[in-house]
Amino acid sequence: MRVAGLGTALLAGGSFASAASGSFFGGNTGTGFSSSNQNNYSTFHSSNYNKNNTASAGNSASASFVSGGNTTSGNTTAGGLSTGTASFNGSVSNNVNTGSSSIPMALPNMVSADFGNNTTGANSSNISNVNVSHVASVNLNNNAQIANNANLNSQTGGNTANQNTLLGGLQTGSTNASLNYTNTANSGAASMSGSMAASTVSASGGNSVTGANSINHNNVNVSGFDTTNVTNNASLSNNISVNANSGGNNVNQNTSAGNVSTGGANLNFTVMNQAN
Repeated sequence: MRVAGLGTALLAGGSFASAASGSFFGGNTGTGFSSSNQNNYSTFHSSNYNKNNTASAGNSASASFVSGGNTTSGNTTAGGLSTGTASFNGSVSNNVNTGSSSIPMALPNMVSADFGNNTTGANSSNISNVNVSHVASVNLNNNAQIANNANLNSQTGGNTANQNTLLGGLQTGSTNASLNYTNTANSGAASMSGSMAASTVSASGGNSVTGANSINHNNVNVSGFDTTNVTNNASLSNNISVNANSGGNNVNQNTSAGNVSTGGANLNFTVMNQAN
């Protein structure tokens, strides 16, 4: 009986590399009457990759723009009261856990097997088995927490013009507030490169000069299992308070007063959340 060695390769951990090759030679030769003879050759490759991404982002914005709150009172002759424009433009962008990971799997470069049954005895059982298997798993966990807080105040109103003999008029400017938030979380991906098809498995075997009523088998089994698991957890919170005021003006007890006009109050804010 020819006897072959058993080759195994095991790879586990955070990064993958190419596994070693394996060669198996053996078989059943010159077996006796009613004997039972078996050769088993196995190679197993295991690859595991685990990655955890945790990100936390917080933004706080507070701004106050005031050109109003003016007072013109107790004048015999007063020119017009005019306020300028109060404007604010802001933009905040958060990008967390957005990268991609491509992990090369650990595969046997080449596995070769040469075996067979030759000159077996009558009523004997002669079996040779070759098993090549590969298991790979990728686990990616993304955890993101984003909190945005904004408090904006834009004012051109709140002016007072009282007790003037002659008042030219009161005119307030416009107030403009614009704020844009963009939050992107957990858009990363994980993928494997390579498969069992990328490795080479070469096997040759046969039965020659077998005995009467003998059982002679040569079996080759190749299997591969690859799994990718991505878990995303995201918490997004946006608290925005915006105040725009061009009115609230007080014009009283004037002998002669011109027109009172207020500018426009314009608000523009957008929030875009993209997660998981």
